[in-house]
Amino acid sequence: HIIYPDYIRDQQYYFKWKGESINTNIKSFVKRKEETESITSWFMQHCINKWLNKKIIEETKWKWLIQSWHGSKITSTKTDTRDSALRSFSLKLLNEELPTMTTLHTRKPDIYIKLECPFVEIKKKLIHVFSYV
Repeated sequence: HIIYPDYIRDQQYYFKWKGESINTNIKSFVKRKEETESITSWFMQHCINKWLNKKIIEETKWKWLIQSWHGSKITSTKTDTRDSALRSFSLKLLNEELPTMTTLHTRKPDIYIKLECPFVEIKKKLIHVFSYV
């Protein structure tokens, strides 16, 4: 059999997904599908579900928020240690996973004896550390 590239290029193709016609090119469709699956997977994580509720979902500007959390796209082929550190810090802050006095006390009670903030000597939430910035 001989393949004629001009014949193939001139043909009309119609794509279907789960029995439905797709009115876009296949590259755009696959890209959008992968983005949707990635976002869905992110939302389904336990640490994300813990703080997420319907009101937050509706009121949050997700595109802006993701850009502010992450300096570059997660699919970027370039490695940047500052970007990686910022991404890690942002997600730990969001999920309250930064080493608070409570966490430090749990890990090393002989060093971190008190659970209170050393500056004001009262228990505070994680966001309390930013009042000193």
